[in-house]
Order: sequence, then C-alpha cells, then structure tokens
Amino acid sequence: MKRLAIFTPLPPSASGIGQYSAELLPALADQYELTLVIADDAPPSAPVAARAGVVRATAFAAAYRAGERTLLYHVGNSPEHAYILDWAEREPGICVLHDVTLQHVQAWRALQGGARAAADYRAEMALRYGADGATAADDLLHNRPLALPHARIPLCERVVERSLATIVHNRYARAEVLRHCPGAVVTVVPHGVPPAPPGDRAAARAALGLPQGALIVAALGNLIPEKRLEVVLAAFARALYHLPDALFVVAGAGSHHYNPRDFARTHGLEPVTRWPGRVGAGEFEALLVAADLCVNLRWPTGGETSGSLLRMLAAGRATLVSDVGSFAEVPPEACLRVPLGPDEEETIVRTIVRAGRERGWADGIGARARAFVAAEHSFTRTVAGYREVIDRSAGA
Repeated sequence: MKRLAIFTPLPPSASGIGQYSAELLPALADQYELTLVIADDAPPSAPVAARAGVVRATAFAAAYRAGERTLLYHVGNSPEHAYILDWAEREPGICVLHDVTLQHVQAWRALQGGARAAADYRAEMALRYGADGATAADDLLHNRPLALPHARIPLCERVVERSLATIVHNRYARAEVLRHCPGAVVTVVPHGVPPAPPGDRAAARAALGLPQGALIVAALGNLIPEKRLEVVLAAFARALYHLPDALFVVAGAGSHHYNPRDFARTHGLEPVTRWPGRVGAGEFEALLVAADLCVNLRWPTGGETSGSLLRMLAAGRATLVSDVGSFAEVPPEACLRVPLGPDEEETIVRTIVRAGRERGWADGIGARARAFVAAEHSFTRTVAGYREVIDRSAGA
C-alpha cells in the first residue's frame, strides 16, 4: 500500500478545510497508508480514519526522509495553513489549492516572521507583480489600505511552481492558476460532500425553537465580508413589507474585524433575525433542514469552492449564489443566481418574496440542487480524482 502524508487542519479546528479533510480521509485510508500532519499548536485531534496516524509538524520533520512517501498539502488562505505553506514551498508534493488567492496567509507569515520574512514577502511580491506588487507589500507591512484587489496579487505562484501537481476544485480556479502559472500541472477534482437526508422541517424547527409557519432564510458558515451579508440583510428588510413574519438566521463563526450583526442592529432588524454564532455539525444540519431558502453570496472571490454552499445544495435547499467565479458553475436550474451590480439587491428581494408566496417553488429548485450534488460532488468521484493525481505524481 502506498504511503501518503497529508498536511491539513483537523477538527476541532474551526477550519472548513479541516472538516472537509476529516470527511474525505476514511475513503483515502482505504487506498493509502496515511500520516496526517497537523500544526505544532493545533488542538488535539480525535482519530478520523483507520490506519491514519496523526503527528505534529515538528515530530514529522524529525523523522522525515525524502522519497519515503508522497506529500499532499491542503493549502487555504488562513493562518492555520502557514505551516503547510512552509513545507509545500520547501518539499515538492501535491498541492490541493483551496483558495487561489493566498494574500491573507502570506501576509500573516510576513508579519509574524520578523524582518527576514517581511523582506522575503516584499521580494516575492516585486518578482511576481513588479512595482505595483512592491508597493502593495509596503502598504500591507505598514498597515495601509491596499490599492490593488487581492485577486490581482494572489501570491500562489511559488507554491504552485514548486509542486509536483496542483489540485483545484473548480474550473474557474484552474483558469486563474494557469493565468499566473502557465506551465503548471493543474487538475480539477470535484469537492466531495456527504449526502444529506431530507429531514423533517417541522421537527427541526421545533427543536431549534423556530416558528413553524414563517419563511426562514438562512446564511450559514464563517462570517466574512465577501459573503455580502449587509446587501442580503438590506434586501430582507425590504422583503418584510410583503412577508412580515419572515425570519433570517445567520449562523457561523464571527471575527473581531467584521460583525454584520452591527448592521442588523443599526437597521432595526434584531427582532426578525437570529444569531446563534458558531454551531456544531448537528445544529448546522438542523438549520439546513429548517430553512426554506439559503444564501451564499461571494464577492470578491478567491477561486474557492464553498463547502457550506455544497452542503446547502446537498440538503435540497434553494440557495442564492453570486453569478461569478466557481459559483456560476452551479447549473442555473439548481440554484438562484444573483448578478453583481445594480440589480443585486433587487434580485434578492424578488427571490425572497417569491419563495414566501410560492412555497413549492423553492423546494423544486432544492430537489434539483440535491440531484446535482449527488451526481457531481460525491466522495466516490473525489477519491477517484485524488487517486489519479497521486498515482501520476508518485514517480515524479
């Protein structure tokens, strides 16, 4: 059996990538002998798969011998992935690039690593993006607003170029990676998501203390500015004129840098919103069953495939998505597309009102969403994609 070392966060980490890895690992453990490498300061992780040992990065480094096993790196745009980037830029392996834009984790490494790390960051920005990149690096290192959008300076090039192969989870991400790294070997592998049982909406609402007859709109997952919750909340406020009993539920881990609940308070929406904060897997699933409609907008996009969006679709929920990037790859009959620009808020208002007035309409879209995920995002397809790339790269 081939040996595979996977660098990834694991639960109880708040990382969505950690949850994804934990769900994928049992299937990979049937194919490979696994060693799971977590950060030195990560919380202890419970076993996630048979024949899969968990070791911290420093201990792995002490015993590491090049060529003994294939290295696979789950790279995301958060500080939890900094130790993974350190390894991936040093030891060639397979890079699973969950976010094309890595500015957040790259800047975190620069700011935390002292003068040498800051100088390396600035030099890399200048190498990749010229004078504009150097200026953007100086702005970030001195806590000034960046004039360039992150998507123009993703800083994924080094890790991609030093990898044996790169896996992404959508066609948009592949095109973006190849735009910055034309010679890279980049393969699209579907983002797996577990199937979700239909559930009992009335029972879920009773368990959560939510009203039975109201239209319930839900936004679930980590709270970040890119999810455009202020736009959604403004649209929901307008929809209330037509649906006065509607309720908006926002569940997810917040940040001291961003709190959309302040917007709700300022606009008098506290009585018609619920904010349970970060919820466990069981409550997350119950909220999906309880909801009539879900929202998962994204702009700007970093090339990610949203795990929370796929869970919404797998649960059979009609979901509003931005018509951009990987989100535009969901078939139009399986989601509710929202254009960027001047019609964005109006589109959301019309969609919420129609869902409230025609209850069966949203459920029909949800059924098609469930079928789409079952066909395109099963773990069977995901593992087959991983195996093809791993086997092809093993002798490189």
